[in-house]
Amino acid sequence: MAKIDEVRREPMSRVDTAWLRMERATNLMMITGVMMFDEPITLDRLKRIIKQRFLAYPRFRQKAVDATTGAIWEVDGDFDLDWHVRLTALPGRGGKRGCCR
Repeated sequence: MAKIDEVRREPMSRVDTAWLRMERATNLMMITGVMMFDEPITLDRLKRIIKQRFLAYPRFRQKAVDATTGAIWEVDGDFDLDWHVRLTALPGRGGKRGCCR
């Protein structure tokens, strides 16, 4: 039977480790996304969909940690979807033309 730490931690691939180690204040390597929908969707509905479709995969609840033995993926015990998915409005009357060129 696997120990709790073995289940909660997983070695990171070399490619992911390289991306992690390129991260600097002057070289942000984070990935962000913008989702556009044909019809309005409530924030609560979006979060439900993300819980069902994304959080079904453990990787989306993990964080990257640079350990002494190399980089690892570790379960984020403080994971909070509300911190990651937020409603933000841009100033003015923007639309697809203004944001997606």
